[in-house]
Amino acid sequence: MSRTFTRLSMAGVVGIVALIHFATVAGADPYPQDRHGFMIGANLGGGTAAVSASGGGASVSSSREAGVAGNFRFGWGLTPNLTLGLESNAWTKSESGSTVAFTVSALTATYYPNPHQGFYVRAGVGGGSQKLSVDQGGISAVASQTGFGFTGGLGYEMRLGRKWSLGPSLDYAYNSVDVGGGTLSANYVNFSAGLNWYFQ
Repeated sequence: MSRTFTRLSMAGVVGIVALIHFATVAGADPYPQDRHGFMIGANLGGGTAAVSASGGGASVSSSREAGVAGNFRFGWGLTPNLTLGLESNAWTKSESGSTVAFTVSALTATYYPNPHQGFYVRAGVGGGSQKLSVDQGGISAVASQTGFGFTGGLGYEMRLGRKWSLGPSLDYAYNSVDVGGGTLSANYVNFSAGLNWYFQ
């Protein structure tokens, strides 16, 4: 992982902490945090990922690599504090004709400790996938596996209007698949900016 990306990641974490602190001090956003009914959202940013393989009593892990991160979700606000939904987040990297992608798709619960502010924590369990695509010398090949996955994170939603919100999020995801009598697992940490649309 490069020093530049490390600094960007640290800046992202500091940014989230600063926003949470600002929200606590300010007490409220310019628009009310109304979270009932259907919502849809998407994030884009960057992250780091690592892979580990185990089997036959041995295990090996890779170093962390920087890549592009994304997230898509939709859900339903049950109460001012709680939203349930479906979420898919991913990490990917392309280099020298090869593309690696890790994805977790999960049923998630998002909890807002203070319904009048935008800070939240989110967690979910579902399925995960790992995909390798190679396109070199006119030859293309794709290999993919699916298995177990879970995700968790935190962030802040700053209201831009009655139906729109924008804010940063820090997410962790893990997936594992069975390959050749062993287990191949991947984990990634993403920092991204997300836009949400509430339909109420």
